[in-house]
Amino acid sequence: MAELNTTIAGEVKRCNISFVTFYWTLPATGVHLYTNIALIAICLLVSLFGIIANVFVVICYVKNPRVRTLSNIPLLSVAFSDLLVSAVVLPLLVAKFIKEIYGTRNCILWASKGLATYFLFGVSLLSVTVISAERFITLAYPYQYQAILTKIRMNVVVAAVWIATFVVVISNIGLISFKVLQAIATLTIGLCIFFILVSWIWVYKLLKTHVRKINTNHRPSVVSKPETSQRQSYRNTGASGVIVFGLIISYIPSVVMLVYFWTEPESFTGIYLVSPWGETFLLSHSLFNPLYVFWRKSAFRETAASFIRRFTCHARQIDGRISIDLSKNSMQTQSLAAVI
Repeated sequence: MAELNTTIAGEVKRCNISFVTFYWTLPATGVHLYTNIALIAICLLVSLFGIIANVFVVICYVKNPRVRTLSNIPLLSVAFSDLLVSAVVLPLLVAKFIKEIYGTRNCILWASKGLATYFLFGVSLLSVTVISAERFITLAYPYQYQAILTKIRMNVVVAAVWIATFVVVISNIGLISFKVLQAIATLTIGLCIFFILVSWIWVYKLLKTHVRKINTNHRPSVVSKPETSQRQSYRNTGASGVIVFGLIISYIPSVVMLVYFWTEPESFTGIYLVSPWGETFLLSHSLFNPLYVFWRKSAFRETAASFIRRFTCHARQIDGRISIDLSKNSMQTQSLAAVI
C-alpha cells in the first residue's frame, strides 16, 4: 500500500487511499498504550455480548408471531446492523489497536473498518428515524395510520435505508472525496437528530393530551387498534423512546469529533487519545440497543426465556441419552470381559 512521504505532526502519517485514515509509525507508549489496552478489553466484551444479545433479538422476531409487528420491523433492522457491528467492526477495531501497540499498520484494514462504521451506523441512525416517524404517525393519525403504514411499505423503507446508505458510503471509493463523505455524514446526523427531536416532542404532547382527556373522562385521542391495545401502544412508544434517545446520546461524541476534525484533521491527541473513546462508546451501543429492547418489551423477554428453557431442556435430553449410551456400552464391555 502506497503512502505519503510527508510526515505530519511528528510520526502521524496518512495512508494514500481514497478513504482518509492515519497511522502512527512508532509502537504505542504511555497514555497511548494504556488507552489501547483498555479499549481492547472493552471492545472484546462488547463484541461477545453484543453478538449474543442481537442474535436473541433476531431469534425472538423469527420465532414469535406476536413480535413480528409493523413497529418492530425497523427494530429488526437496528438489530441486524448492531449484529454486524459486534461481529465485524469491533474485531477490526481491536486489530487496529493491537497493530498500533506494536507500531505496525494495515491501511486497507483500517479503511475497511472506517467504511463499515459509517455504513452500519448510518443504517442505525436512519432506522431510528423511521422508528420515530412510525410512532408519530401512529399517535397523530389514529384513524388513518393503518392506511398510511403497512408492512409492505415499512419493509420497502427499511430496504431503501440499507441500499441508500451503502451506495453513499461505497461511493467514497474513487467517486467522492472523504471531505464530501464527512459533510454528508455530518448533515445527515444533524437532520436526523433534528427530525427525531421534533417528532418526539410532538409524541410527548400527544401522549400528554391523551392522558388529560382520560383524566377528564373524554374520549381518548387514540383508539384501540387491531394490532395492539392502547396500553401496548404506550409501552411500544416508551420502548422506542428509550432506544432513540440512547442512540442520540451515543452519537454526541462522534458529532463533536467530526466537527473537531474539520479544523484539526491530523491531531495526534484527537486521533489516538480522544477519538477512540468516542468511537468505542458509539460502537458499544450495538450491545445497549438489544438490552433496551429486552428491558422495555416483555414479548421479547418472554420469547428469549422460552427459547433458553427449550434449548437447556434439549441439551439435558441429549446429555442424558449420551450417558445412557455410555452406560450400556460400559455394561456390554463388562459382560464381554466376564465371558472371556
